[in-house]
Amino acid sequence: MNKFFTLISTAAVALFATACDENDDKADLTASKTDFNAEGGQATLYVRSNGTWVISSSQSWIALSASYGDGDAEITMVVDNSADTVARHAIVTLKSGMAADAITISQDKYVAPAEPTTPTDPDQPSEPADSENKNANSAASHPEAARLEMPALNSSNYFLSHYATVASKNEVNYSLEWNAGMKHAQWVAFVFDKNNCAKNVSRSEDFYEDADLPAEMRTNNSYFTSDGFDRGHLCASDDRVYSRATNDQTFYYSNMSPQLNEFNSGIWQAMEARVQTWGRSTASGTFDTVYVAKGGTLNTLLVNYTGSKKGNDSVLPTTDAKGYTVKGLPCPAYYFMAILAVKDGKYSAIGFLAPHSQDITPANGSDYTAAELQSYALSIDDLEDLVDLDFFCNLTDATEDAVEANLDITQWKW
Repeated sequence: MNKFFTLISTAAVALFATACDENDDKADLTASKTDFNAEGGQATLYVRSNGTWVISSSQSWIALSASYGDGDAEITMVVDNSADTVARHAIVTLKSGMAADAITISQDKYVAPAEPTTPTDPDQPSEPADSENKNANSAASHPEAARLEMPALNSSNYFLSHYATVASKNEVNYSLEWNAGMKHAQWVAFVFDKNNCAKNVSRSEDFYEDADLPAEMRTNNSYFTSDGFDRGHLCASDDRVYSRATNDQTFYYSNMSPQLNEFNSGIWQAMEARVQTWGRSTASGTFDTVYVAKGGTLNTLLVNYTGSKKGNDSVLPTTDAKGYTVKGLPCPAYYFMAILAVKDGKYSAIGFLAPHSQDITPANGSDYTAAELQSYALSIDDLEDLVDLDFFCNLTDATEDAVEANLDITQWKW
């Protein structure tokens, strides 16, 4: 950091501190980490304030999960990777009334990697450094994209996160990537932890347009009536029952998929319940955090389909030669779940894939045995090949490669 930059930063902090003393406003800003290598990363910013506040970065290569708030808070700061050949610096500034505080974030210069050398043993190639992450999402436009539950983003789709208050903090409830051309979510993703896993409310029965989508992209009830299919949740109602607000958001039409009733109340419900059990075990410490991504296969649709049983609307479910319902929605041929759990820094991963069918038994989700559920399990690597998505891309490459290749059902409680 040059002398001019240091003097400006120091003077600003001193001026802010004086103002705070004189006006009884409070603004204190600290960080879990302020120095980063060229690969970037993320840290937690700790805001201490006795009123409303705003926070900002002087440089665009730093993204903040919130720009304003009220009272004490924790904010995720994401530092983008750098291709600059000189070190770079930014000031993150917190203001609350007449008080303010600032911290300096520094990032090392980019150093081009050395040319690879031939390993001594050609059968044992050199492994990349554990910090390397070639397929990570950029958080430049969307700070939430750097979260571990997120699959790799497709720039052709529309990404958004829904927020709700959890444990007195504004947190991501769940996120989705919207395929506007197909009018269907590419995937949804969310997290179970000890703060949001509690079951405090019952299921809502009111459905809503997703106001966070541009108006021209939205679906509504007209897309889901008299078609023979259920309005099937991707992020389940029971996945988000911490509060009325967290549950209501699962009833957005952007979270719905045309599902056969027998599938929705059978194998899909069984998989949902199993993942919820793992997720709620974060309260007792079985896992620290459980990361989940779900969806239907938009790359493989149920084409030329005619059901053998009518849906709850007394209509026989059908699809056309392209795999679309009579109301113009794509009907996935399979549905998937990708789950990543961490305990004391150790990761485990498992995938599920089930065909979209009226004929899977048992018919009731509550009747599935552990062995029956395990028959639908597969490694994340295998799941990625089938659904054409890249899950858990924000793990470092070495960790991602190891955890996604391995399927060990004994790591999971059934």
